[in-house]
Amino acid sequence: MKHKTNRSSCDVRPLRAAAKQYAEAHGDPAFLSAGELFIREEQRHGAALGEWLDLVGIPRKNRDLGDSLFRCCRSAIPNYAVWAAVVVMVEAMAGIYYAAVKQMTPCPRL
Repeated sequence: MKHKTNRSSCDVRPLRAAAKQYAEAHGDPAFLSAGELFIREEQRHGAALGEWLDLVGIPRKNRDLGDSLFRCCRSAIPNYAVWAAVVVMVEAMAGIYYAAVKQMTPCPRL
């Protein structure tokens, strides 16, 4: 079974643009720094999963339907508040996924 792990390589320009628009609309320049921290954390998660997959010999996928739908929503909806709702949904599903991965491996990075 292949797993999707190229999250860290995704184009974050739409997210940065939406975060900038949101920060300007709400007079909150610190929001941009928080957005950058979020991006880096997500990239770190993707890198850790990718390293584990490589270590145990599971091939990586380049894309799948779920990832394509997520990227489409993220790019098509430049409103940060709406985009954040999509991210929360994906993160909720990721919690279930990582709980299963944790049962399969003692790897502390995951």
